[in-house]
Amino acid sequence: MVTHNGDSGRGARYNSAVKYIDYRKALGETCMAVVVSEDANVDIVT
Repeated sequence: MVTHNGDSGRGARYNSAVKYIDYRKALGETCMAVVVSEDANVDIVT
């Protein structure tokens, strides 16, 4: 699935989470992902 919501500057973990969330939303599901980067930043993707 191609998504336009990613950000090339954010890295693979973040973009993989965004892609997964977009995929689940396309199926009509509600979910969230927690992404922890190597520098300890935490993002919640919904």
